Amino acid sequence: MSRPPLGQVCIELGLLSEEQVGRILGDMQRHGHGRFGELAVGLNLLSEEALARALAQQFHVPLLPVERVTRLDVPREVLRLLPVGLMRGRLLLPTYLDPDRRTLSVVTSDPTDLPALQTAQRHAQADRLRVFVAARSALVATLDRLLPPGTGGDAAGDDLATGAGGSDAGTVVLETDVEVASALRRLDRAEGGRAQVVQDPEQVTAMLRDGLADRVLYREAMADVADPYLAVWRKVRPGVQVAGIRGFGPGRRVAVGYRAARAFYQDLVLWLLGRQAGHGDVVARVRGAWRLAVEVGRQVQLGEEQVEAVALVAAMAEAGDVEGPSGPLPGLEAGPDLLARFSPPWDLAGLLAAIDRRWNRPAEVTEHLACELLLVVRHANRLGVAGRTDADDVLDPAVRYHPRVRAALSRVLQRRVLRAQLLTGGRRRATVVAASPDPLQLHDLDRALGPRGIELFAFSEVDPALAAIRSLRPSAVVLSLALAGDRPRRLLAEVRHDTPLADTPVLLLASGPAAEARALADLRPDAVLRPPHDADRVLAELLLRLAQPGTGPDRSASAMGDSSQIPMTEVLDILSAGRQTAMVQVAGAVQQGVLYVVDGAVQAARLGHATGEEARQEIMALEPVRYAVAFGRRPPDPDRPAAVPDLAIGP
Repeated sequence: MSRPPLGQVCIELGLLSEEQVGRILGDMQRHGHGRFGELAVGLNLLSEEALARALAQQFHVPLLPVERVTRLDVPREVLRLLPVGLMRGRLLLPTYLDPDRRTLSVVTSDPTDLPALQTAQRHAQADRLRVFVAARSALVATLDRLLPPGTGGDAAGDDLATGAGGSDAGTVVLETDVEVASALRRLDRAEGGRAQVVQDPEQVTAMLRDGLADRVLYREAMADVADPYLAVWRKVRPGVQVAGIRGFGPGRRVAVGYRAARAFYQDLVLWLLGRQAGHGDVVARVRGAWRLAVEVGRQVQLGEEQVEAVALVAAMAEAGDVEGPSGPLPGLEAGPDLLARFSPPWDLAGLLAAIDRRWNRPAEVTEHLACELLLVVRHANRLGVAGRTDADDVLDPAVRYHPRVRAALSRVLQRRVLRAQLLTGGRRRATVVAASPDPLQLHDLDRALGPRGIELFAFSEVDPALAAIRSLRPSAVVLSLALAGDRPRRLLAEVRHDTPLADTPVLLLASGPAAEARALADLRPDAVLRPPHDADRVLAELLLRLAQPGTGPDRSASAMGDSSQIPMTEVLDILSAGRQTAMVQVAGAVQQGVLYVVDGAVQAARLGHATGEEARQEIMALEPVRYAVAFGRRPPDPDRPAAVPDLAIGP
């Protein structure tokens, strides 16, 4: 949740129009003076009472009506808590100090005046403040009535502007997102830093005005909020450093995006779990559980934190399954104690307790969606989801599942099969068996293939790799010649002489001189890659090999889907990466058309009366759209595409 700027609040309350807000912000940006509320009142666009109402709404603090402010009666001992100069200079009126909770109630006309509020809290030795907002003129009249005449010097508190000389000035961070701002404050406290994290640009102005900051940071995503204030900040604090950055990190350094950092740690966890598991089929199950949890969790629209918690538990459970089932959650009986030692940021103990109860009550569906997701992922991954499109085919019929999670699983499975068909020219599974003695090479390969929807079964030895090839009938094989002795040659020979595998593409990763690769020419490798074995190069070559046309019981001549599963842009990207040839029939809400793709490039298109590039662009803009991809179909005439064929696309 983000704190809206004052102008937006005024629009929502009907106090200002969008044109009036734009006029005020434009004046600030051009002339570098004034604050939004002050300018609005000075231009007679807002009354003082209306401004107080908007500020109270923006900061979610109580508003004191004028008549109530003018009747306030504050005890002398409360007034003595703050310097008179601070009260008069910054229009701050203390009204009550709760001695038990050490909470000071204050009335202000400007809740963005963070330096004054912090000074008041320090003088009163209060743990926290309770802030009320009132109209400026009413507060001035009340202070004049309550404070003895002639009191109060020119200063607003001697310690209010200790940063004016520059030695104590620090960094002020503008972050409008409430949760992110709270996290940044906790991080800064933990590091012993002095950064001030605020949620409104007016608060930045107040900090700079009092010399409490000489550096301003804000995320680039908030440029629209910060830009109108840049001139103001530079005028109230000459020489201030202002920077829009991509994100924040420890030590207030520029950081990479949150998703990129999270992906790094997830990948590291999966690699460690895979090393613990050992065998390639187990590693594939561990990674498969993680990815299935993420895909289904996002389909259910669970929060990212919940999805990550479920994915971690599911992967750990699969890693613990190496020796076979042994209780409610195999491999995780000691999970709560183990995970608690690392202070997890999610409620993993609660999730494990919930799934333990659910595991023993298979007929009792709950509304704990994270628990229900974990149950579905565990059962589906055990029974195997490859090539399936219906949740009923991969779940235990004796167990009742949450209907929302069950439906999400079906959608994920359908999308996976569709992507596999597009990648492989009709196969329901896109699988690769790889054998290499280098675990990092296998890991890099999995990182490249996984996001493409390709399952990798990775092995460091030839014998288990050969067994997996015989049982899986993979779409392709990757074989490193760095394996000891003549084992690569033996594996390749057995694959080539096994009739069902004779057409399986084999990619060799050479480890030595070119002569080594030439010596294997009689075994007919489909491609040989020499060092360095960059994962992207291997992926590009594999995409070409996977998409080679062929026949067989596991291959269909066409694939059907819609833009909610895989968008049309991604469909064409997949066909292009594999340099495939296909006819793509499309059906929008009222229009039907056809694209012909030849060697990965769109060669002809028709939509209604439009043809060529115009038709292609209109087809790509259709939303929603259903499509049917017929593999290997060429246009009847490259220059004049035939009329749109009868569409075999279901409703």
